[in-house]
Amino acid sequence: MSVVYVYVGAEANVGEVAVDLRNQAPTVLIVCCSSGDVTARMQAALSQEAVNKNTRGDGESPKQKPRKNAEDFQVQFSCIVQFPSLIVAGRRPVVKDVDVKETLSLPGGGSVLIAEVGLHVMVQGQLSIRLAAFANSAPLRGGGVTFDNVAEAFENRSVRLIAGEFGETLFILLAAIRKRMAVNVCAMRLCSDKEQGAVAQLPSKNGGPSVDVKIASSAMLLAGPVGRIMLLGTAFCGVSINAASVNTQSFVGEEGKDASHGWPVLGNLKQKEVLKLLPHTQKMLVFIDSNKTHRTPEALQAREQKRRQRADTFVGAAWAQRFRNSQCTTRGGGDCS
Repeated sequence: MSVVYVYVGAEANVGEVAVDLRNQAPTVLIVCCSSGDVTARMQAALSQEAVNKNTRGDGESPKQKPRKNAEDFQVQFSCIVQFPSLIVAGRRPVVKDVDVKETLSLPGGGSVLIAEVGLHVMVQGQLSIRLAAFANSAPLRGGGVTFDNVAEAFENRSVRLIAGEFGETLFILLAAIRKRMAVNVCAMRLCSDKEQGAVAQLPSKNGGPSVDVKIASSAMLLAGPVGRIMLLGTAFCGVSINAASVNTQSFVGEEGKDASHGWPVLGNLKQKEVLKLLPHTQKMLVFIDSNKTHRTPEALQAREQKRRQRADTFVGAAWAQRFRNSQCTTRGGGDCS
């Protein structure tokens, strides 16, 4: 299941942004807009009827079927809008419905929307997922109680995915949630001093000293148990940063046991690179996958053989080493030799 978060600025071309999102076709879409006018236009554009013309795009790969042109392939989203700026949407017909569960208003203009997305297909053993959209661009105002209230609402509503604009409050929110349940950053990016964000000290990958970095306002969090989280590699001033270090304290437990214990475990969550980013927008993409596969043993073996053939071509690549190993086995447990 793919989930996309996007921030749409005041100067963004709403029509182009909507066409791009409808062509990308994520299962779940969370949108934070700069104003109520942008929100209304974005909702109208995302709710248009689907378009699926029987044409091919202009891709360059001769082996793979290229993606259809954006205008020729447009999915339809079911949208709910809350506050002037937040949209939670689900792709039809995969998503059955999207319902508001709770809303919270924060001092300084911040807002939180908790919604439930019902699915027609089972994902990780679940037919629904609860998520939260967060809009808080206001400066800090010494209100730790407000974030404790938000954390309590996330616990009571069993919220799994949180995305939005956190401003400089990201680590304060994480600290509040981690008193009650496990939560990890699952998508982030580093930004310059000119952008708004949260300052953190993260270690470098090469074992060197820690570096003071700024994490952008846009981020995505995952609450509850998860098998593995893979963040995109990040660099700051030419130094590779160990981004996974932001999750070294997934649960602190100052208020008792982990409230998310017993929730369904999400097998894998991977932040994927955004291939297209339009002006005056920010976009993040995560994919929720399972450790189990539905492929047949024959299909698994054929897939592994192709990987090994590619590995023989990219001899110097680090990823190819394990696929050239004669003891290699498939994810399903079969021999790939």
